[in-house]
Amino acid sequence: MAWSLPLAVSAIMISGPKAQKIWMIAGLTVHVLVIAGMDLVQLLFQFLMDIPDKTEFLNDSPVGGRAAAGEVSAAGVTSTDSYWDMVQNRLNDFVGGRMEIPIMFFMGIGLFLVGAHLYHAGIFDERGRKLRLWIMLLAFGVGVPVDWACRLLVPDYTGAITRYITSTRVTFGILAAVAAFYARKTDTGILGTALSAVGKMALTCYILQNLVASIIFYDWGFGVANRIAGDNTVWWTMVIYLGIAGFLIGLSLVWLRFFKPSLVEWLWHGMFDGISAALDRRQQRIQSR
Repeated sequence: MAWSLPLAVSAIMISGPKAQKIWMIAGLTVHVLVIAGMDLVQLLFQFLMDIPDKTEFLNDSPVGGRAAAGEVSAAGVTSTDSYWDMVQNRLNDFVGGRMEIPIMFFMGIGLFLVGAHLYHAGIFDERGRKLRLWIMLLAFGVGVPVDWACRLLVPDYTGAITRYITSTRVTFGILAAVAAFYARKTDTGILGTALSAVGKMALTCYILQNLVASIIFYDWGFGVANRIAGDNTVWWTMVIYLGIAGFLIGLSLVWLRFFKPSLVEWLWHGMFDGISAALDRRQQRIQSR
C-alpha cells in the first residue's frame, strides 16, 4: 500500500487533465459509497437485532450471535490485557485485518488528486485567497458540524463515516487555514518551527503516536480507554491526544537540537543507502568482467 499508491497516482498525474478528473471523481465516489455502505450495513444489522422474531436467526449466525454478546470487537480482539495476545489475534485474522487497505487505496487516489488540483489552483499562493476562503467555509462551516454531530449523537453507527469521510474533509480546511496564515509571512514563526520539526521526523512521530497511545489506552498499559468510557469519551480522547501531540512536538525539537537525523528516518535512509551501495558494487563487478 505504502509504495503502490504513489506509483498509481504518479501514473495518473502524467495523463491529461480530463483523465485526472475522471480518476479523482471515481476514486472519491467509490470511497464514499463503500464507507457509507459499511455504516448502513451496521445500522441494518442493529435494526434486525431489535426485532424479536429475528433473534433466533441472528443468534444462530456465526457473526450475529458473537457480536450480540459483545465477545468480538471490530478488530477481532477480545481483550487488550496482553500485548502478545493482541499480536496473535491479528496474525490469526491477518486477511480480515487488512480490509482497510483497499479503502485507503481509493481514498488515497481521490485525495492525492484533489490536493494536486488545489496546488495547481494556487491554494498556497496569494492568488488563492478566494479558494482558501471557500474551502474553509465548506470544511469548518459544514464538515465540522456534520463530523461532531456524528461523533456525539450517533457514534455507534457512524464510525466509518467520521474516520474516513468527514475527518478528511475537515483536513482540507486545516490545509487552507495554514496556507492562509503563511501566505504573506516570510518566516515560519514559533508554531511553524515546532511543527516543521515534527515534519522532519514524520515517520518517527507516526510510529511513536501509535505506540504511546497503545500504552495509554490499552489494558496491557495504563488501561485509560475503560476509565473514560461513557458520554465524555470523545472529549477525554481529545485532551489525551493533545498531550500526546505536545509530547511529540517537544521530543522532535529536543532530538533535532542534538542530532540531525531523526530516529526511524536515520535507519530508513541507512538501509536505503546500504542497498544502493551494494547494488552499485554488484553492477561494477558485472561490468568489470
